Amino acid sequence: MEDYKFSTLEYKRPDLEARKTKLTQWKAAVEQAESYDALRALLFEMDRAACEMFTQYAIAHIRHTLDTR
Repeated sequence: MEDYKFSTLEYKRPDLEARKTKLTQWKAAVEQAESYDALRALLFEMDRAACEMFTQYAIAHIRHTLDTR
């Protein structure tokens, strides 16, 4: 990434209702996983989604605490 600047990062407010629905779906999928490979793929999907959410949290937190005068 050339010319990377924090100010260019886009913040997208997470849709918490959609996240809640997705968590319910993942719970059911974990309980019904038929193999290790299926469970592993699901865990990677969950981790990827968590990383996206935590990135948005970090952007919001940094911008909120940037100017503490």
